[in-house]
Formats: sequence, structure tokens, C-alpha cells
Amino acid sequence: MKTRLRSDSTLYGHLTIQVYDVKNGRRRRILRMSNKNLVTNLAREAVLALLAQDAAGTILQANPVYNQIWALVVGSDSTPPAITDTSLYTEQGRYQLTVPTEREYVIVPPNIFEIHVHKEIAAGTLTGITVAEAGLYTRGDNDNPALAANQILYARQIHPAFVKSATMAVEYDWRCGMLVQLP
Repeated sequence: MKTRLRSDSTLYGHLTIQVYDVKNGRRRRILRMSNKNLVTNLAREAVLALLAQDAAGTILQANPVYNQIWALVVGSDSTPPAITDTSLYTEQGRYQLTVPTEREYVIVPPNIFEIHVHKEIAAGTLTGITVAEAGLYTRGDNDNPALAANQILYARQIHPAFVKSATMAVEYDWRCGMLVQLP
């Protein structure tokens, strides 16, 4: 009898965006969008670098801490994502994720292995900017996403464009993980 070992796994992501009008202390949801996102080739390289962790290897192998999902970036371009993307097309804002409240590590055996990202862009921020794309970036060589080198775009997604008003808050809920199918 032939024994067949198989473990299929796939990196995936799912992004939900909710837009709220915030007036007089009340939040009223005015828009909700939900879609799978595109995990980039660079994300696959980051996962492999985490497995390799070779001090003499690439910069990402030599510095595993660089590979942490660290920042949410929003932009205004609606060009469809491609696995070869290395950045957002028109970046408008870069926001560091607070661990563990905005970036949480979740494992529920046998098949949920995820990182949950929850970030809100507050009312009064990015006022008048058209928002149409979002991306998750790794940490790179600095805790401050605006100063870091060697960051990589982990995932990118576009959504219907909207102009962010002064009273609009936008919540990004992103689940990134690895789907594991056992034999």
C-alpha cells in the first residue's frame, strides 16, 4: 500500500472596510465593502525568509523582525492589484499597527492560522482625499513606517473609491493567513 503525504497550503487575505459618518457623538455606517485581497510575491518571499533565517542570507533572512506585518497604508489609485505589486500606486497615508490591539495573532486548529488587523482612520484625517486602495506592509528596519527601509508590500486590495469627508471614520478589518488542508 502506497502512503501519500500531502499538505496543501495557501496564503490568503480578506479585507472588510466600513465607513462611518461621525456626528454629534454618533456613528452611522454609510458604506461596507468586503473582498478577498491579493497576497504579493514579496509576501511569499517574506514567509520563506522567516523559515530560512540565515544570518548570511538576504536582508530579510538575516533580520526576521523586518518581516512582521506592521503598517496599513491607504491610497487613491484604483489600478487592479497584481502579484508583482511592490507598493501602492498613489499612497495617501501610512499608519503603524499597535500590537496586540490592532494586529492579533490567531490560531484555531486544525485550519485557522491568521493575523487579524483592525485599524481605524479617524474622522478629521485625510479629509478631501479620494480613498480607493489599501495595503499591508512589513516592518522593515524601523518601528516608524515613515522612516523604515526594507519594508515590503504584503497584500494589496482596491475598493470602490470614495472621498473622505471631515466627519468620516474608516475601519479596516483584514484577515491574513495560511489555509491548511490536511490529507
